[in-house]
Amino acid sequence: MKLKPAPKPATPRELKLRLEADTYGELEAYAELYEAEYGDAIDVPKLAAEILRQFLETDRAFRSWKRRQRREGARARRANGPEPGAAAEEARA
Repeated sequence: MKLKPAPKPATPRELKLRLEADTYGELEAYAELYEAEYGDAIDVPKLAAEILRQFLETDRAFRSWKRRQRREGARARRANGPEPGAAAEEARA
């Protein structure tokens, strides 16, 4: 089974979406497999969220893009100097 057990969520956010009946049926079947593999039942919304989380976590192109975005953001912050009020916040820390 490709899907790993679902971790305990941090602060969840709500996402509403509609699925084709066939896709929902496949998720129900996958939930049955999940329970058989891990011994824990999982409802379809939680399963769909976990599939999406693991997909985003393992997508190499997405992870590479995020690293580039962080580097470019860090470069821009260094080039522009500290944000107003940053020195005061550092002094309080």
